[in-house]
Amino acid sequence: MTNKNAGIESPSEYSPILSEEVKDRGQTVSTLKATRRNRHSFYLDTATVRDLDQAFKRTYHELHPREISKSDFLEECMRYALSHLNEITCNLGHNE
Repeated sequence: MTNKNAGIESPSEYSPILSEEVKDRGQTVSTLKATRRNRHSFYLDTATVRDLDQAFKRTYHELHPREISKSDFLEECMRYALSHLNEITCNLGHNE
């Protein structure tokens, strides 16, 4: 049995040289951005994920016509949370 994906690089394996080649051909694929991202799995509360989905939809519509990806939105939420870690720590301490 042969592997259909043999020889196909994952996005994390793209090189900056490849991204330059893609830019040179006039394509819109941003492989440089793909090199900064990896797939991670988290088990999250269903209601929290639903709230995040709704917040993303509201933000997406508010920023229209500028388009944002859900991953960019979630990364920005996490950066904001990390800059407010003291508040989060306090909130988690009160939940015990």
